Amino acid sequence: MGKGPYVSSKINPRRGDPQADISREYKKTIILETAGVRAVSQAEREEIEGKLPTSDTKAGRRNILARRIDELTEKYKASMHIKTTGMRYKNFNVYFSVLLDRDGKGLGWVEFTGEEEPSEFQDKYPPGQPRRYYRITAKGRAASEEDWEHPFIVQYPQWAAGGGKLTTTTKTTPTTKPAKQPAKRKTAPRKTPIKH
Repeated sequence: MGKGPYVSSKINPRRGDPQADISREYKKTIILETAGVRAVSQAEREEIEGKLPTSDTKAGRRNILARRIDELTEKYKASMHIKTTGMRYKNFNVYFSVLLDRDGKGLGWVEFTGEEEPSEFQDKYPPGQPRRYYRITAKGRAASEEDWEHPFIVQYPQWAAGGGKLTTTTKTTPTTKPAKQPAKRKTAPRKTPIKH
């Protein structure tokens, strides 16, 4: 919601940020979250297997575990490339389009501020798209954290009802069975060429 979780930059609520910058910061957050989850899993596994140093006190064990989690988080974060996690820019565009309100089809949680600046792409191709600034609307600030985590479910509640698949409210069943088509016979390829 623009507050700069983990190591991502904060978004100025009045000015907003270009969509590409928001995507990059979102990606950084995903990388850090993924590294943290992997680090906790690995550290707990090491603790169970007895690979971590021991301590006589509970607080000492927690400190050892916390330090190991921090070490592993940095290790995993350094080894992850920006393109290794699942979110691609195209996926982000789809996600972002649900947040916008284009012709009454989106949630209206994000709006175009009207500010534009030249993009790097325009340096090579002047008619290309400029960098457009977007910011969170009052409606977006009013949305819950859970809604922000699952905007597709907010936009398409029938998607959640279908277990992740879009469902329709009416089922159509054919009144008559289609005629059974005769099976096609397979023919062996000709061994000798046809002479003309």
